Amino acid sequence: METTLEHNAELDDPIGRETLRRMASVDRYNRWIYDEIAPYAGRRLLEVGCGIGNMTSYFLGLDEVVGLDRLPSSVRYVRRICRPPQCPYLRGRHHHA
Repeated sequence: METTLEHNAELDDPIGRETLRRMASVDRYNRWIYDEIAPYAGRRLLEVGCGIGNMTSYFLGLDEVVGLDRLPSSVRYVRRICRPPQCPYLRGRHHHA
């Protein structure tokens, strides 16, 4: 599944924004990562460091996906891909989960 990221002024960190943009365009790599993870995923998934949802979009068929990211702008961006209640995106660090 392809996730497209155009320039988004909401993303706080220009280096992080560029990294996420580049990772959004490597569909075969993202698919490979998904294929490696999917056999171990249950019906509910906690994605720590969800970023802009490059991997999240692969798991939208699950019962629940919770994305956790420290950047509020990333959470706002990924909410456009996945809407609650299936994906109640949270902001915070992993020790808050």
